[in-house]
Amino acid sequence: MSIKKIRIGNDILINWTVNVVDSQGTTTDISSFDLGVQVIVGTKVYDIETFSITPTITGNLISFVFGGAEQEYTGSYVLKLYDKVNTSLTYDVVNAFILVDHSWMAPDVITTSTTVTKSSTISVDEVIVTKGAKGDKGDKGDKGDPGEPGTMGSVITIGSNGHWYIDGVDTGVVAQGDPAGFGIVEATVDSTTGTPAVVVTTSGPNTAKNIAFAFSGLKGESSGGDPTGFLTHITYNSETGAYTFTGNLIIDGDFSITGDLVVTGDIEATNIVGEGYVTAGAAASGGSSE
Repeated sequence: MSIKKIRIGNDILINWTVNVVDSQGTTTDISSFDLGVQVIVGTKVYDIETFSITPTITGNLISFVFGGAEQEYTGSYVLKLYDKVNTSLTYDVVNAFILVDHSWMAPDVITTSTTVTKSSTISVDEVIVTKGAKGDKGDKGDKGDPGEPGTMGSVITIGSNGHWYIDGVDTGVVAQGDPAGFGIVEATVDSTTGTPAVVVTTSGPNTAKNIAFAFSGLKGESSGGDPTGFLTHITYNSETGAYTFTGNLIIDGDFSITGDLVVTGDIEATNIVGEGYVTAGAAASGGSSE
C-alpha cells in the first residue's frame, strides 16, 4: 500500500485499528490497556493527547485528528504505539503519511482534510495490563459501634515537701533544684614580674560557690640605678685605676671621688672633694682638688 502525500496545513483524521489477540485468536478490547500513541517526523515527537481535538478509543479503534495548525514540518510521518507505564516498551511503529509543501506535489489529495486508516495486530502476551474497567461505586457501610472509654491518665502534682507526686504517691524526686549562689569571692596578686596571668579556681557546692582569682606578673620590671643615664658616660681603666667621663661635666653640689677622674670635656662645679686627681679639657670653676 502506497503512503498518502498530503499538503501541509490540511487536517488529517487518523483511524488506527489495534487488534490485541490471545493465543486462541480472541481479540481483547484495548481500552483495558494503558496505551499511548505518538506521531513522529524526524526528531519531532507529537503526543496525541496534546492535540487540540481529544483523541478517542472505541473498542479497538484509536481515532484522532492531526490538525493543520499543529503541523510544523514536512516529511515522512510514522505512528508509534507504546506502553504508558513502561515508556521504553514499544508495541508497533507504522508508516502513516507524507506531508509536502504544495498541492501539486500531492495530486491524489485535493481536499482540505483527509483520512488515514491503519491497522496493527499485536499479541496480548506483549501488552502489560495496567487497569481494568472501573467498577460501580459500592454501598456505604454501616456505622461502627462506639469504642470503649479510655483509661484516665495519671495525675501529677508537686507536694508540700517539693517532691513529684503521681496519683497521690510521693516519688521522692525533688521537683525543683536548689537556687544557685556564691560563697567567698577573693583575688590575690603576687610580686612576680613578666607576662600577666590569672588562675581561677572554684570550690564548694553550687548553692555557695567559692571563686578565687590569683594574678601574677603584674609588677613592672626594675628600671635600675641610673635613671638619668649618667653612668653610660663613664669608662674605667683597670690598669691605671682611673675613670674617664666623656662629655662636659656640670656638678651642682658636692661631688666626691676616691680615684682619678678624667673628663674629656669641660667641668663646671661648685665643690669637688677627692683623694685623686681631676683633669679636664678646660679649667674648672670653683671648688678644690687634692
